[in-house]
Amino acid sequence: MSRSLLAGLALALALGMTPALSAQQPQHPRMHDQQGHRQDQGTMMSAAFRGITLTPTQQAQVNRIHERYAAQYNDVRARLRPAAQEMRSARQSGNKKAEHAAFQRMKPQQDRLRSLMRNEMQEFRAVLTPEQQRVFDKNMAAMRSHMQQYMRMGRPYSG
Repeated sequence: MSRSLLAGLALALALGMTPALSAQQPQHPRMHDQQGHRQDQGTMMSAAFRGITLTPTQQAQVNRIHERYAAQYNDVRARLRPAAQEMRSARQSGNKKAEHAAFQRMKPQQDRLRSLMRNEMQEFRAVLTPEQQRVFDKNMAAMRSHMQQYMRMGRPYSG
């Protein structure tokens, strides 16, 4: 998988996470991103756990894992926000050079985000039974495939 695809998936997942996961009840508020596209907060995490019924103990473990990562995700999102806004403005004005420069400034935080997500996903997976892990892996593969389709069409991923 290409690095840009991983960066995009990591960014999309992190921006869609909620402080407490609810695999059994994926009810999340409707939100809009800065371009006005509807975003379902937590949709990506709900998709990762789709078809998996966690025990109360597993749910508590998953929530604790995510809580440990939440502050780090918030820090990365805050650091990404200015460059993302610059990139969006440059894209809207057609300034490819400025868009590329803003994208390059985002790379260290995208790498950090990807690392955080990889570690968190590994910890989530470790909480699951072997059968749940198979479903989780299938869900993750489906999300990667979905992301690749969007990337091939030249569209930003919107969840």
